[in-house]
Amino acid sequence: MAFAQVEALCKTTPEGRAALDTLQKFGVKIVYATTNLPASYVGGKDNTCTLDNTMGDEKLASYFVHEMTHARQQNLGKSLDIATSEKADYVKNAVDEEFLATAFQMQFFVRLDIGGSLAKIKPLSDRNAPPRYDQYKSAFDFGFKRAATTETDPDKRISLGLGNANQMLKVFIYEGGLGVGAATYRDFYARKWREAHP
Repeated sequence: MAFAQVEALCKTTPEGRAALDTLQKFGVKIVYATTNLPASYVGGKDNTCTLDNTMGDEKLASYFVHEMTHARQQNLGKSLDIATSEKADYVKNAVDEEFLATAFQMQFFVRLDIGGSLAKIKPLSDRNAPPRYDQYKSAFDFGFKRAATTETDPDKRISLGLGNANQMLKVFIYEGGLGVGAATYRDFYARKWREAHP
């Protein structure tokens, strides 16, 4: 898998360009491997993003955007250290970061979608799009249409549509519906904290 396809897609959106900037600015290494996760980022000395290249380019690029958000947060010192943080603080920070990373991932995918870059892979499903994308896009469409009654600037309408979709995304991230396997993000990070503090 050449990174060129991911890079080309990322260059077309603000979220993708921010991810590419993070990759370069912090010298993140990219490796490809098939694991139990579609993508992951390990900070510190490793500073490595692992991507599952069995996904299509568009979905893979969205996970790259997601993981580069984690890389940026960690390299800027905004992620809490699991070893030195209180459980409640660590879990809240980690779940907030998952929301931010997933929001950027979904925003990126919407921009590909409305820009016509996903036409060749439709119809979209969890096989070729991020989980819950259909619901996120539906919330975007509703917000975008509602904004048309008061806003003529298409960029502002897109921003309002994304804002509406991100409100819905908060429910999935903070209350359940998206997570790691069957676990909510809150439960997943609470378990990680307990494993680090036996």
